[in-house]
Amino acid sequence: MTVTKKPVSKQPKKQRNWLRDMPLHRRGSQFNAKLEKALIEQHDIKRLPIRVNDHVRVVSGQFKDLEGKVMSLNKKEYTIDVEEITKEKADGSTHFYPIHPSKVIITKLVDVDKRRQQIIERRSISKRVADMEGKAAKTVGKKGKK
Repeated sequence: MTVTKKPVSKQPKKQRNWLRDMPLHRRGSQFNAKLEKALIEQHDIKRLPIRVNDHVRVVSGQFKDLEGKVMSLNKKEYTIDVEEITKEKADGSTHFYPIHPSKVIITKLVDVDKRRQQIIERRSISKRVADMEGKAAKTVGKKGKK
């Protein structure tokens, strides 16, 4: 099944099926996370995709307020592994406990490369507000003419 657009249904069953059937190359959009207030002011955006080596803080769940570095992303399961969050197995070995990306806040961006900088510029709040004000001014002028 190919997914072309976001589902319009409010039914939880259809929402779950849409997420389950989404191809891997489109699942990256589900890995956006909020930024910390200092980063919001610095970059003028509210959300960014999570990447490996970013530092995050868990904001809900049993690991609330723990911080660590993102070790891996699992797009198939919609989870991330954070360095500080581990569980001990019955045999004594430890493994990373999977965390959903919506439960974290990005506290430190490690690499702001060319691609990430393009995302930041595109999503910039002040740029969008200026564009909307410009469009509003143009439409006001058009309404008076016939």
